[in-house]
Amino acid sequence: MSVLKPKFVLLAILAALSLVLASACSGGEFIGADSGGASGRGGAGSTGGTGSGATDGKSCAGPEDCDDADRCTTDVCTVDGTCAAAPKCAGTERCCGGDCRECCGDDDCDDGVECTDNRCLMGQCMYVPNDVSCGDTGYCAAGQGCRPKQACGVIPGEDTAVSCADDDACTSDSCGADKFCKHDYCATQAGRLCCEGVGCAEECCTDAQCDTDQNPCTKDTCQAGKCSRQQLCESGECCPSADGKSATCGVCCTANDCDDELGCTADGCRAGQCTHTAKVGVCPQGSYCDVDKGCTKSAECQAAEDCPVGGCQTAECTNGVCQISECPMGAQCCPGAKTCSKCCDASDCNDNVACTVDACGGADCTHTPNSALCPKGYTCDVKLGCIQCTGAKQCDDTVPCTKDSCVNNKCVNTPSCSGSTPYCGATGCVACLSDSDCHGGIIGTPQAAVIGGCQNTRCVGGACKTTYPMCDIGFCCAPYGCMAKGCLQ
Repeated sequence: MSVLKPKFVLLAILAALSLVLASACSGGEFIGADSGGASGRGGAGSTGGTGSGATDGKSCAGPEDCDDADRCTTDVCTVDGTCAAAPKCAGTERCCGGDCRECCGDDDCDDGVECTDNRCLMGQCMYVPNDVSCGDTGYCAAGQGCRPKQACGVIPGEDTAVSCADDDACTSDSCGADKFCKHDYCATQAGRLCCEGVGCAEECCTDAQCDTDQNPCTKDTCQAGKCSRQQLCESGECCPSADGKSATCGVCCTANDCDDELGCTADGCRAGQCTHTAKVGVCPQGSYCDVDKGCTKSAECQAAEDCPVGGCQTAECTNGVCQISECPMGAQCCPGAKTCSKCCDASDCNDNVACTVDACGGADCTHTPNSALCPKGYTCDVKLGCIQCTGAKQCDDTVPCTKDSCVNNKCVNTPSCSGSTPYCGATGCVACLSDSDCHGGIIGTPQAAVIGGCQNTRCVGGACKTTYPMCDIGFCCAPYGCMAKGCLQ
């Protein structure tokens, strides 16, 4: 059967759920729902969204002036010298005490299947099949619920590898010694995970499960089920945040890194770049502050055109002294430019949504959604990131007997059959999907050899059909008809 919901199954380490886990977003310690930061449903954590903004608009010389004590935001000193807080987690991710996760607790995970145990492990939802609630004659199938055990190895020439296949990439299907199909999850082997759309993995399903060094200046990724690590800042300086949970890259981390040893300039670190702004009233009368040379004697001027300017600077001639101005608030001077702009390149336009293409369109930023950057079956929402749905209508699987819903922007298709037609087939609720469903899920013992009629019940077109073939001497009756071996004497 197909798996309709993501599974991140690691049975071998379920006992470790109460331990402190490694950080997924920034390399810091994983902190539970009641350990600070923004909280969401049931105290589990907040989804990606706007930050608290406690310091938004505050004047700053560097990022050290902008810490809002919210572990779920990235605090920066912008190019205009004011603080801004951006949400640390993108799309539908939850912020769990400063770490970006799919889930913060078990309550964030629900696949709509009663017999699976919903767990949040290492920040990922797991849906662990639990056969106990299905009784002695059934087993729990991920995404489908309780199913009757499938008999195998009783039909001459039967290929049990085919008859027992459940189309689940995370199960190993075989015919057991008791003549019933077995579906062993890869997670029954210590240290192996069940990843959505991939199958079994040795170390990881997502990047979050690789971040174990508590170092915000490293970037850990999961590739082909194995973890790899690289430096966050390939060039420039790595600047950890005040809470040590995240980091940014730049040529400076604080205003102290930008001292130009000129007494007339105000040194700052804005958006990771050093700035040097002329102070007013510091230089003696008849001189001005040159941001490269310090206090410099003013040239005689009659008009603004007489004043030396560079880049995007503008000048006024006041009382024979040149007054030099930089870009106004909210704008910056790009290298080689003569006029101020809101952005210089795409790096100024990061919206923290992985599937949008950020660009600087001349004077302002653009964010274009690109669904090709999302997994198969997902589309890119300019605010939420990669999602499957926003409503139940987008989750219609064209199967009339499933209940289609959208949970956390992911589709859930839950079978709704019961009574005399308990199974969900392609055309609707049916009485059976396989021959064993016509025998209560149990294949009985062949009876003693008889001559004459023998009842034969099979699943045909979703209904149990009974025929009475004739058995020759030496053959006996079995649930699938006459058999030459295994008869009672």
